[in-house]
Amino acid sequence: MTSSQGFYYAFEDRHRGSRELIKDRLHVYLPFIEPIQRIADACSALDLGCGRGEWLELLQEQGFDATGVDLDANMVAECQRRGLDATQHDALAYLKRVPDDSHWILSGFHFVEHIDFASLQSVILEGLRILKPGGLLILETPNPENLIVGTSDFYLDPTHERPLPPPLLSFLAEYHGFERVEILRLQEPHGLHVKQTIALFDVFRGVSPDYAVIAQKRAAPEVLSPFASAFGQNHGIQLNDLAERYDATLRHRFNALEQRIGTIETTADSLHGALAQIESLNNRLLDTTAEVERNRARLARQDLQIEQANSELSEQRQRSESAAAQALAQTQRADAAEALAATHAQRADTAEAYVAELQAQAAIAEQQAGVQRRQTATVEAQAAELRQHIEAARAQVAAQTQRAAVAEANAKQHQQRIATLEQEHSELATRLADRSNRIAELDDITQAQQAKITELTSNRDRWREAAECFDAERRALRQSWSWRITAPVRWVAALGISALRMLRQGTIRLVHFWTEILVSRPLAAMMKAVLRNQALSDRINHRLLRYPGLHDWLIQFARGRGLAPGMPIFSIAPIRSDQSDSDQPDLSELTPRARQIYRDLTRNMANQPDEKS
Repeated sequence: MTSSQGFYYAFEDRHRGSRELIKDRLHVYLPFIEPIQRIADACSALDLGCGRGEWLELLQEQGFDATGVDLDANMVAECQRRGLDATQHDALAYLKRVPDDSHWILSGFHFVEHIDFASLQSVILEGLRILKPGGLLILETPNPENLIVGTSDFYLDPTHERPLPPPLLSFLAEYHGFERVEILRLQEPHGLHVKQTIALFDVFRGVSPDYAVIAQKRAAPEVLSPFASAFGQNHGIQLNDLAERYDATLRHRFNALEQRIGTIETTADSLHGALAQIESLNNRLLDTTAEVERNRARLARQDLQIEQANSELSEQRQRSESAAAQALAQTQRADAAEALAATHAQRADTAEAYVAELQAQAAIAEQQAGVQRRQTATVEAQAAELRQHIEAARAQVAAQTQRAAVAEANAKQHQQRIATLEQEHSELATRLADRSNRIAELDDITQAQQAKITELTSNRDRWREAAECFDAERRALRQSWSWRITAPVRWVAALGISALRMLRQGTIRLVHFWTEILVSRPLAAMMKAVLRNQALSDRINHRLLRYPGLHDWLIQFARGRGLAPGMPIFSIAPIRSDQSDSDQPDLSELTPRARQIYRDLTRNMANQPDEKS
């Protein structure tokens, strides 16, 4: 019995928490007990399973006359050592001896999960009996709504009977006649109330790990009214709240992902539209390029026509020059004929005598002069006509020159337009390449987001299935009798394992002690003596070269003992060049590998310079 009590005291120190932590947590009940001090002269309280006395100490500090009951002798001794009123007794048996209407507070912190259901109902009924009107029943226990507590942490204590859900304990207090009942969920993580993003681990672990049912006995309204503010507050976090917030977080994430996917699809549609526009611009660019090529062909044909016109103009110029030469020759002939006519007239005037003779010649000359005049007029008319042709040719040349200049200007404009279009084409090609790269990146991002969505969906389903499995296992474990039946076996096994562990630790310590006494100290003394004799050290070292593992262990042992820190234990004397074969050690018993290592070591030591020199 003593070992069991000692075990549970150590167990509570390890897993319940320090006294300071537990006492600080109990301050949450002060708003419920402070009105008692205002309405009552003597404030008595009874704590069942008082443990180390944290609640008794807090009640005593608040002016209550508090008494504690516990079966564990070590717990009671700890309370009495601190000056607290504690008694070693069975809680239910002690409770049945308490007078009616004698206490303001009956409490049990982590007590009801240690008793069976019938005893629990007896505690509630006895509490209703011994409490004064308006008195408080406070029962704190682990909260099975917390999945980790309900499926794992609760069963860490081998003395626990079964988890008690908050609605069950609350209903028991209401059913047996308490006026009002409040559920306080306790010790949830700080900051979880305002945390925006709820993770799945928060759903498993974040629900209040403990809860308390505070029930008040029926009393007059003036007695109950001071407690209204304390009973009207909400405490803790429920599993449904965290599950709904987790679902809201998942919905928010999924909506954000859907929005991002919609944005990506919209961007992809706009990029497809931009690509269509780029394709249209590319087609227009191809059409413009074809039109430019056609204009170039037309310009080439115009250049050919201009060259043909220039060749015809040069031929006409040559013809005009030949006609002008002919007209000049005719004019010179006409001038010569006029001069000849004047000479004949002078001769006719001076030689009237020859008039008769020359009349016939004069008539013939006049006829010839008329013919010459008609020829001259014809030549002049031809010359005028040639001048008109020349002027028309010049005008045509000027028009062709002007058309050639306009064509050249158009060609320059077309070339500039072609250069602009080529630059726009290169810019569009660059933009198209950038858009293509962006589309590829967006496609990669879309694929990654889709993969992430798939992963999140699979993780959600997997965690949901795991939660359902945990819930099914928890329900099956709650409904099974094997856990209750095997509780004594597990308790005995735990004690046996603890005893074996202590026996093993004691055996190891005993072996270490006798090893130190019988082996380590004599070996250290022997090694210290060997190290003082260099010749003996060399001989032992040659022998130990056969066993490298033993040699290294001895080195570590000596360094650990401080015999030879930072240097080898045994030194190998180098073979001198003047040393005879008879002085060298016998290596025949060594392995080939050991002999080679020995030769390398001696060769290296022989090549080292003498420190004294």
